[in-house]
Parts: sequence; C-alpha cells; structure tokens
Amino acid sequence: MPFVQAKCPECGGMLAVDDSKKAANCQFCGEAFIVQEAVINNNTYNNYDNRTTHNYGDGAVVNVYEDKSKDFVIEGGVLKEYHSESVDVVVPDGVVEIDESCFKNLKIKSIFIPASVTSIGVCAFCDCTNLSSINVDENNNCYLSDDGILYSKDKSTLVQYPAGNTNIKYSTPDSVTKICDGSLCNCKNLKFVTIGENVTHFDIGRPVFGNCVNLVRVEWNAKRVHDFEKEIGYNEYQVSCLFRDTAGTESSGIEIIFGDSVEVIPSYLCYESFNLKTVSIGRNVNNISKCAFYDCKNLTSVTINSSLTDIPKYAFQKCINIKYVTLPEGVTKYNEIFDDTLWYKERRAKEEAERQAKIQAEQAEKQRIIAERKSNGLCQHCGGAFKGLFSSKCSSCGKPKDY
Repeated sequence: MPFVQAKCPECGGMLAVDDSKKAANCQFCGEAFIVQEAVINNNTYNNYDNRTTHNYGDGAVVNVYEDKSKDFVIEGGVLKEYHSESVDVVVPDGVVEIDESCFKNLKIKSIFIPASVTSIGVCAFCDCTNLSSINVDENNNCYLSDDGILYSKDKSTLVQYPAGNTNIKYSTPDSVTKICDGSLCNCKNLKFVTIGENVTHFDIGRPVFGNCVNLVRVEWNAKRVHDFEKEIGYNEYQVSCLFRDTAGTESSGIEIIFGDSVEVIPSYLCYESFNLKTVSIGRNVNNISKCAFYDCKNLTSVTINSSLTDIPKYAFQKCINIKYVTLPEGVTKYNEIFDDTLWYKERRAKEEAERQAKIQAEQAEKQRIIAERKSNGLCQHCGGAFKGLFSSKCSSCGKPKDY
C-alpha cells in the first residue's frame, strides 16, 4: 500500500493516504476529498518560492525548510524539527532519518513513519505523553508490534513504547537486547513490566521508568547488563537508573523482583529511586555492584535469596527507611551494609536491650546464689565451709567470713 503525505483541503489535517485510490474521507473532519488534490495541497503548503522544492515521491533528500512556520525542518533527508500544531503527524516520504529528540515534549497523538525512514534517533519521542498511536509503512525499516510498540526491524531494540498506550502490562520480547533512551518514560498506564533475560543494554541518560506514575511491579530478568559506571564514569546527571525522579507520584510504591536468571545487579541501577519500596533478589545473583540501591529513601524491605555474602558497603547506603531485611546466613558485615537503616538501628537497639537483660539476669542470679550461701552459713564468695575458733575463714578460698 503506497502511502504518501497529504493535507485535507477542508480542515488542514495532516494525512497519510493511499495514492492508488481516487478519494478518501478525512479522519479529522470526516469530509470526503480527492486524494490527488490533498497531495497537491500538502506539497503546495510545505514548499514555497523558488528556494527549495521537493517531490516527496521521488526519494530525493534535498529539503532545507528554514521557515519555522512550516511543518517540518528537513536537512539532507534528516527530519530535524516539527512545528505544526497538528497532533497527528505524517512524516514526509523521502525522510531517511528522524533526528534525536525531534518530537521531544510535543503534544502529538499519532505519527506515521514512511518506508524511506531507516533510522530513528535517541529520544526522538521523549516526553510525548499524549502519543498513543505509531504507524509505519509496511516497507519501513522498523517493526511495529500488534499492540503498537515500535522496535527495530530485527526486533532487537525497543525504540518507543507510546506513552498513551492503554496496556497495563508490558514484557520485552525474547528478541529484545536493547532499550532506547526514554522509550518507556511517561507511560502512565503501565503497572506491571517484565524485562527479559536477553536485555543487555540501556541507553544512558534518562530513568528507564521515569514518570511511569502508576507502576507497581517490575520483574527484572536481565542476566547481565552493561555496567553504567564503567560505560560513562559516574555523573549524577547522566547515570541511568530505573525510577529516579519519580518521587511524589501517584504510585504507592514499586516492587522490583530480580529473577533467578539474574547474575549481576550493576552499579547505580536504582540510584536515588525514591519510589522504590520493595526489593527481592533471586537465587543466582553473585554480584550486587556498588551504589546499586544508593539513597532509595522510601525502600522499606529487602530480601536476598542468593548465597551472596560479599555485599558492597554502599549498595544500600542512605536507604534510611529499610525496616525488613532477609539475608543469607553467611553475611556477617550487616552493620556496615545497613548501618543507617531503621532495620539496623532497631536490630542494634534490640541487641543492646538483650545484652542489658542478660547482664541483669546474671546479676540477679548472682545475688540469689549469695543469699542462698549465706542462709546455709557458707562463704558467699565460693560456697565453701568456714573453719577456726576465734576467726572464721573459708576452707576453700581462705577469705574471712564477712557477714
């Protein structure tokens, strides 16, 4: 089906039309229109004077729209900017690349991507909170799933999960190994997410689930992902993490479950994830890297099911509200790992109370024994018998009778 860009002669809505048909109805105003007339209307609107012209059907990539009042800014086949007020976007045929952050923060609701597009830049649709529909030409270099989620052609990369998608559950397909920057941000309907065990890479720069305000549970099965710290060097404004910047959202708290396929939890993965409430770590995790859960202020429960005994000191640093902890038997340095948590403070208070109770019990028992010895006329110090006519001394310890 050969789609081309068109503009409704009645309402001005941007359309993707099948140019093999003679007529169609506008999806916005409902009016019937002649397809060829709408195509000509679009070309007339987007090309002006004698500076630069382009026939979208010829595959050329010579557009340079400098006038910001026009719909698109296209340079050398790269779609740089979009300026129209229309919330339903049809990318012009002939565009070969959608530049990074091209539609960032725009209120678009739907987008059609033609077959000519071979590359979509990082964060091209970041913060498009109203985006609910992505459509691609059947010959496009992308793959669109049945539920409207955009992947690379080989299905190895999650490019964009539309923020307006109504699904409450999402699981990455087995083929996905990479998740693009911002592709899961602002998905306000998502409640349950599963990250597959074949995922090895996240683009750096934005929280993976930033502003997913109703997120309840994440099942993390990624066996090993790249180490954020080694890739970029630690920088608090660049480090990628799961839930950073989600404090104060509608969700009452997020549970993250690291499955039994997981071997490594990388550095800074949940750094400053203020909405994280519960963490459960699977049996085969052999490494929790430093600062993995650093400063998760609202984290209350941690369960470590693996036999891991060497946990970095700063893995849970500043997680001051952790109250419930389940650890492997071999962990002995819990005082260093959880030293500023409620759990450790309560444990230390309990241990101190038990120590004081033990001391008091020992003192009470000592006094009881002394009283019993005295009542039997024995040495209060050792329980031995006294001897001597003029001065009585203990036959065992030699101390004089002093009561």
